[in-house]
Amino acid sequence: MDRDPKQPIIGRCSLWINDIELSKSYWILLLTDYGIYDNENEYIQKVLNQADQSNSLIPNPFRDIQGTRLEATLEFFMWLYREDKELCFKILKIIYEDFKDDEDVPEPYAYVDELENLEEGGGFPEVNLDDIVPATPRVYNSGDELEFYYQTKNIVSQATDEVFIIDAYANEDVIMYLNETSESVKKRILTQGKKEGLSNAAEKLVSNSDHRIEVRRNGKCHDRLIFVDDKCFAVGDSLHAAGTKPMYVVKFDATEKFCKPWDRMWENSQEYRVFED
Repeated sequence: MDRDPKQPIIGRCSLWINDIELSKSYWILLLTDYGIYDNENEYIQKVLNQADQSNSLIPNPFRDIQGTRLEATLEFFMWLYREDKELCFKILKIIYEDFKDDEDVPEPYAYVDELENLEEGGGFPEVNLDDIVPATPRVYNSGDELEFYYQTKNIVSQATDEVFIIDAYANEDVIMYLNETSESVKKRILTQGKKEGLSNAAEKLVSNSDHRIEVRRNGKCHDRLIFVDDKCFAVGDSLHAAGTKPMYVVKFDATEKFCKPWDRMWENSQEYRVFED
């Protein structure tokens, strides 16, 4: 679904609702009251059946590899938005009114607070689409090296504009993720020191092809990030060690504001090599 000015509001509200961990019984009563929950609605049954031991609607993100609690919450409200926009925001506002003053739940986010000003059937607040919508975390357990590799390579291979990898300890393994990208896609790698293995692998990839890989070095390079077009993936460990021990990956929109420090670091980095045939 294409994002419109209301979608970030849904995202922020889903993030808050995910944090307050509403009980399954609350959801059943609420959804039944509005004719959404019944035994015939397979979609809702599937969502509700994902309840974890704490009896919240969506499973703990560390237990369900198919999706996080936040992803499922957001999926539900986006589904409801497609089905009935007015009802979607009505239910969001009901939850807001029920829990906004509860001392035991997190403070509402700015966009959630603005639900208080929503008029019946309209009056949506203005939203800056450059703001980051909720991040979606994922956890890989020790021994999930192949799963991480194939899933990350699939994400990188779908790039249409640019792949920008930041990894202080980048080695030849990083080049493997670029193997199936389009030759026309811009490829950048920011790391710390010289890497003979990385150089050898990069030379093989660009040999007899139109691939072009630019590598720069910067001693301040520390975080592990993968930018794929307008998305960013924050990785909890260096790519060569991913999946050898528990680690996380968080996906979010790579807004101009977020990208600026990394592009500035790139501009201030020492050029190592440009690999091209």
